Amino acid sequence: MTDTKVNAEPLLLTASEAARRLGIGRTTLYELVKAGKIEEVHIGRCARFHRDEVDRFAASLASDRAQPKPSPPIRKRSGRRRTAANQGELFALPSDDAPEAS
Repeated sequence: MTDTKVNAEPLLLTASEAARRLGIGRTTLYELVKAGKIEEVHIGRCARFHRDEVDRFAASLASDRAQPKPSPPIRKRSGRRRTAANQGELFALPSDDAPEAS
């Protein structure tokens, strides 16, 4: 008989284990699955996450941080802004027809 070494860490992780490994919540993990960033494995009705897939995603985050992100384009203001309301109505002065308070 030969002794086989069993890896202490499982190959497939539950959603809770995978989320804990990434330091996120289960809901966020499932949002990443829906966005196609992490792939899940189904065994029957159970969803599991391959340990290497979770590690790959974590490594991709580190490499994304290392690359500088392009700065957003600078938007120039175009001329004068126009108001939708008639400002004359907003700041109406009392008319000459109105009686003055004494």
